[in-house]
Amino acid sequence: MTYDPFSGHKNKITKVQQVILTPSDIQAIYKKEFAIERLRIVRDAFIFCCYTGMSFIDLVELKKSEIIKGVDGSLWIIKKRHKTGIPCNVPMLPVALEIMERYTDHPLCANSGLVLPMNSNQKMNAYLKEVADLSGVEKHLTFKVARVAFATTVTMANGERCKVQDDAANGAQRSL
Repeated sequence: MTYDPFSGHKNKITKVQQVILTPSDIQAIYKKEFAIERLRIVRDAFIFCCYTGMSFIDLVELKKSEIIKGVDGSLWIIKKRHKTGIPCNVPMLPVALEIMERYTDHPLCANSGLVLPMNSNQKMNAYLKEVADLSGVEKHLTFKVARVAFATTVTMANGERCKVQDDAANGAQRSL
């Protein structure tokens, strides 16, 4: 080459502000009743991801056969991640279990063995805007936001509950 094709190029770094959901944001979405089935499904899929940390594609592919009773007696999601093929083991928290049970008899789930009836990521994220608006949450919701909520808000809340339960088992008195 007789010239540098990158001589005039400048890299641009755009800082992205991460959306963090508060416990009240998650509760507002979870408690909101929707008359339209597609919005109920989207809300439930989003909340399921908030309580499992699963990516959208992993949720789309999640089969009932991948929900297994663990050695501790509780249910776990045991599957390989779509993107990396790395095995993941996720405990089924009560909210995720409740959502899964809602769709046991749904025709799409009953016929396919899938946990939730899912649409494309593009449609689901578009419907999430409606869910956020109707729930009064003024944040841009995506399934990536649900994963972040699991990693921050949900695990800290459940970790604190476990800590309080451990303290109570040891005789300590504590309130949140």
